[in-house]
Amino acid sequence: WDKRRIYFEDVEVRRSRTRGVTCRVTLRKEEDTFIGESEGPETDRSRVELAARATLMAIAQAEEYALTLDGAKLVDAFEREFVFVGVTGRLGRENVMLTGSCEVRDSTETASVLAVLDATNRWIGRMR
Repeated sequence: WDKRRIYFEDVEVRRSRTRGVTCRVTLRKEEDTFIGESEGPETDRSRVELAARATLMAIAQAEEYALTLDGAKLVDAFEREFVFVGVTGRLGRENVMLTGSCEVRDSTETASVLAVLDATNRWIGRMR
């Protein structure tokens, strides 16, 4: 295990008539866990974005870097479904576009979390 890396632990999706969907993401770095939560209306697209936003909120607790979600989307390619994310990483005055992807296997939310980690773990690892 690379101690610098952030690992996926869990994603939980709750639906409510009044609040729409709440997505709660739990990440782990070494012995510490970090939780991010995001809520919004329920659509396929919003669930992917909510999971990505919740992931970035959890990462923000673990790292000092400013990360912003540019977008998260479901993409059909090679007769499979993928989540593709764009994240802006900010270090000092410089912005860097980070991209990540993950094939949808368990759920779109899980793939979204893993796509964000695909984009950010490499960059965070290089910043050290």
